Amino acid sequence: MSFTGIQCLPVGFRVENLIHLDLEDTSKLSSIVGICALVNLKVLRLLRSNVWCGPNTLEELQFLEHLEILTIGIIYGLGLDQFFKSHKLMRCTQALAVKSCQLESSNVSLLASMEKVHELLFNGCTFSDIKMDVACNRSKTVPKMHVSRTSHALLYKNVKA
Repeated sequence: MSFTGIQCLPVGFRVENLIHLDLEDTSKLSSIVGICALVNLKVLRLLRSNVWCGPNTLEELQFLEHLEILTIGIIYGLGLDQFFKSHKLMRCTQALAVKSCQLESSNVSLLASMEKVHELLFNGCTFSDIKMDVACNRSKTVPKMHVSRTSHALLYKNVKA
């Protein structure tokens, strides 16, 4: 369903055998309410959709017992706090976009050291006291940083050392 004009999940969207749902690059998608009904879902890709997850959506994602791979966008500090409380979501996240958050060095280091993360994108975030050595020491990969002046985004991509 990626690159489609889908705006929300259909009411009563229940496909018990669905294990992979790709909603990346769906700029009109604004809600994934009811996603927890997809009980066998193993892969959920939401990056670059218009879904920016807050605490309620993240709580719903935790009900996906079989989830192994997640790409997601989180907005504001409350969503990020909820994300940090879920070891399950942190463990299966491959790509994460964070928007409009105040980030401390410890939060960035924690994000950079997540098991499966390959891509971290920061947009409209403020940072305080970033220490890259902490992130590099915890991970077997070295974060590559790219700063875009036009979008005010900070991008890390993990590159094997």
